[in-house]
Amino acid sequence: MRLGIWTPAPISIRPDETILDAFHGLGRNGGSGPDPAHRFAVDTIRRAEELGFDVTLIAERYYGEDIEAWLMSASLAEATSKIEIMTAVHPGIVSPQLAAKMGASMDRISGGRASINVVNGARKPEFDLYGEWLDMEAPRYRRMEEFLQVMKACWTEEEVSFKGEFYEVESGRQFLRPQQVPYPKLYAASRTQEGMDVVARHCDTWFCSYHLDFRRFEESIDRIAGDIQGMERRIAGRGRPMGYGISALVIMGDTEQEAIAKAEEYEAHCRASTFTKTPVVALGAGLVGTRETIIERIRRYEDIGINLLMLHFWPMREGLEEFAREIMPVISKARVAAE
Repeated sequence: MRLGIWTPAPISIRPDETILDAFHGLGRNGGSGPDPAHRFAVDTIRRAEELGFDVTLIAERYYGEDIEAWLMSASLAEATSKIEIMTAVHPGIVSPQLAAKMGASMDRISGGRASINVVNGARKPEFDLYGEWLDMEAPRYRRMEEFLQVMKACWTEEEVSFKGEFYEVESGRQFLRPQQVPYPKLYAASRTQEGMDVVARHCDTWFCSYHLDFRRFEESIDRIAGDIQGMERRIAGRGRPMGYGISALVIMGDTEQEAIAKAEEYEAHCRASTFTKTPVVALGAGLVGTRETIIERIRRYEDIGINLLMLHFWPMREGLEEFAREIMPVISKARVAAE
């Protein structure tokens, strides 16, 4: 089981009191010296690397106060030495040629630690301001597939020629190549059949979905197990494995009742907020409870095929340290035994 952590940003996590003012400051002109929200993110990921986390995900949130993901990724690459740097990219906002150039650059800067999370995007205001919105899911996934085809061609082919519904390249060439061979790992999430087909054809890891209600853990794990079986059928005969990940918020308590009360407060806060709806989705993974409950649920996820947990915590830094102290020693022993 690999452990991932979301790079903290305004729309990726619920800010606690230690970072709330810094996050609010991102939406105002002015300030002096190094940005405290950026410093908090870098310090958190450095600490996660020290604790043994394998990968960090930098979400791309155009419609919000978040620092631009590729710039944040570059700064994290310089500040770390081992952790994988996974940057999100949106077809329809960034061209595949530019994504290929930035991805190769990140891979070089990081010493072969770059990866890319391809996000179709469902926030219309982002596309209205920065890109081109498509109303229907089916054409969005056709665009996503063309995006992946062109991006990979830029990394591997001497000359790129492509004529599709959304992208066209005539005798193009990207000279900068990634350090990883043949290219950085590709991640994506999709709940639709069309999207899952695209992921099966082009990506290395699929982020599974679950019920949004954290109280429905048993239903969620059954659903994920079935979805993994479906993806395995899709990749059969392709000659490569598929990784499976989930995004999860960890809320721990001394008792089940305490953890559930924390989760319900978190849920109510996020649902009432304009910019913190994303974090509450990860609550649905059900990593809510005592230390024993969380360990048992992580083991059950691993048993059905999940091999990547992309985590965040509440409060972020306090929860990270608690997870490292209470949960990671048990997981680490299991990881060593599996190896």
